[in-house]
Amino acid sequence: MRCFRLSNIVATSCGASARAEVCNRGGVLSTICVRGAKRIQCTAPVPRSIPPAGEDDAGVRSMFGASIPAMLRRLYQVVVLDSVSGMERCMQAPEGARRSPRFKAMTALGATAILLTLLNFVALSGEFQADLADRAWEFAIGLSDGPLKDALLAASPLFRHAAWTLGCISCYFLVPALIVVAVFREPLSAYGLTGRGFVRHLPIYLLLLAPVLVAVVIASGTEAFQETYPFYRNPHGWGDLLGWEALYASQFFALEFFFRGFLLHSLKGRLGVLAVPAMVVPYVMIHFTKPMPEAFGAVIAGSVLGVLALRTGTIWGGVLVHAAVAISMDVAALLQRGGLPGSH
Repeated sequence: MRCFRLSNIVATSCGASARAEVCNRGGVLSTICVRGAKRIQCTAPVPRSIPPAGEDDAGVRSMFGASIPAMLRRLYQVVVLDSVSGMERCMQAPEGARRSPRFKAMTALGATAILLTLLNFVALSGEFQADLADRAWEFAIGLSDGPLKDALLAASPLFRHAAWTLGCISCYFLVPALIVVAVFREPLSAYGLTGRGFVRHLPIYLLLLAPVLVAVVIASGTEAFQETYPFYRNPHGWGDLLGWEALYASQFFALEFFFRGFLLHSLKGRLGVLAVPAMVVPYVMIHFTKPMPEAFGAVIAGSVLGVLALRTGTIWGGVLVHAAVAISMDVAALLQRGGLPGSH
């Protein structure tokens, strides 16, 4: 059996912690994922677009001598189709998994339906937020005079926004994390809550972030954008604004864990790479109250971040991109209307 290592473009199909090799056994090509000293035989043959032994980069080189349409088709085949195919074949269940892929998929889908319904009708309702804000105000008023009381009263304009954030974190993170630990009996690191691979893949996320920030600047002058953002329209100072942005960013951490961590990794064992579009559907639906371009953008963003979450094994890149874009949208909207602290 002759084996050779795949080119860098395709080699990542085995995931962040492995390298890919192609082996020729009796004229049949198959992929081997190598993790340390362990070799994992994939269940399906390698796509025929992968070059034969000794010519692993010939297919990539051949793109530059072809016509533009042929080059684009070849690039799509190598970068997307072969990569996705290899990622699906080499998908491995977390070590020590105690629940079947079917059980986890059914549990995650049921939990998603219930939690998103509770989020919409309870956590995001004005009644829930007003009630928590009133309770926080009564607690602050009842304190003895001192620095704590003064700090809480100064932050009182944020009480309602803090209630919104608490509702989002409860539905997006606390309950799903409890399901992973108590029901699936797996570590949260198996669902993207790990820093491993984040720094190595950071340039990819920064490359994705750059054009989005440009689009935010362009869109910030539109009427639809100004009607939607910022969520916190009248900050009373920089401390007030930074406090809100911290709450806002924490909500995006919870959101990324829910969609690109809990839901995606619960479905991958049953659906393979189709877990990505299955995750994107409810993700796009939570954007239906946003401007239409942002809702369409969620289709692309959700798909890209989903694939990257599977390939890298971490959600932190998505948290960075999501929080950076959201905060930039707030800042851009405030700049357009002269609402930044000290700009009056």
